[in-house]
Amino acid sequence: MSRKYVAGPADIEVVSPDDSLMKKALELMEANMDNSDYDVASFVSDMAVGRTILYQKIRECTGMSIHEFMADIRLQRARQLLCESTCTISEISFMTGFASPKYFSVCFKKTFGMTPSEYRAEYASNGTGQVN
Repeated sequence: MSRKYVAGPADIEVVSPDDSLMKKALELMEANMDNSDYDVASFVSDMAVGRTILYQKIRECTGMSIHEFMADIRLQRARQLLCESTCTISEISFMTGFASPKYFSVCFKKTFGMTPSEYRAEYASNGTGQVN
């Protein structure tokens, strides 16, 4: 009654370096979402990658600069909060790392084509839960 054991490699998950880098970048942004002092220099330092290399990788993966990427993540979270919470616009601006609600509104309008208040009103009036 002998058993034969066949050795083989364990199942592995292959993750590209770019996927790992972007996962870490998103985790860092999530962890520092409400920190208005979290800037490009802090982000680059936390990523532990040279600034030039990181800039190239972020640009390659997203088509954005590091600053644009950070702002986009913050604004996407703000959009989500506008739709899913009852927090004020000012509270949302601080929750997403904007030091000034006015600057937050300017950035939001530039990105989404309407002010945060208009966006929230459009979302609330549209029965589908989406903004056109």
